[in-house]
Amino acid sequence: MKSIPKIARIDIAVAVVSGVLVACITGAMVSDLAAGALGCVVAFLTMTGHQRQRAALQARIDNPAALHWEVVVNDVLVGTLADAHYAALETAVLDDWRLYLAQARNFAEVCSRAGGKFLFAVPVTLFWLGIAVVAFDPHSAVAVIDAVRTTPSTEIISAFGPIVRSLVAIVAVPMGVYALLAAPSFGYENQFQAELGAAVRRRVQAAAAGRMLLVPVQALRTA
Repeated sequence: MKSIPKIARIDIAVAVVSGVLVACITGAMVSDLAAGALGCVVAFLTMTGHQRQRAALQARIDNPAALHWEVVVNDVLVGTLADAHYAALETAVLDDWRLYLAQARNFAEVCSRAGGKFLFAVPVTLFWLGIAVVAFDPHSAVAVIDAVRTTPSTEIISAFGPIVRSLVAIVAVPMGVYALLAAPSFGYENQFQAELGAAVRRRVQAAAAGRMLLVPVQALRTA
């Protein structure tokens, strides 16, 4: 019972941070009201998702199933683990603040590496696109430059906000997709899965390094 406030604080903190990040990121692409609403939705879904996950884990702990996991390292069986014990390890990982910080740091590093490469390609692409426009349609290029020069500064300033939002959307969306698809090559690692694997190894006292598999086995109940 004493762990309930701590668990609630973790879920609320993760939900709030997720919602704020989404609102800040989308705020540069949509209106502030829409960004705030989207952030609230993400925060709510994150917290409810954590609560459902936690409830499912607690149910496995309180009502042990006739199931155990065979721990296989490098194709060698090194131990077994009851499903209730495995659920307890998953809960401990879910409650570890350090893993959230480590995951956030890892995610920021991945975004930084992906963004650096992507943003390097954007100005290069725009440069050569500008060269192509000047080379193949110089009259249009001159017309655009003249239009910018003759446009009143007040109109340029008023249009600056929408232009920035559009540019952010054009750059951020492809960059996000690129970072997601190429995440492993940029050093992405699921910190929660890594810690869960380490916890399982400690539980079965498997010191050998290598690929680990968990094989579910349905146990036979005896009357």
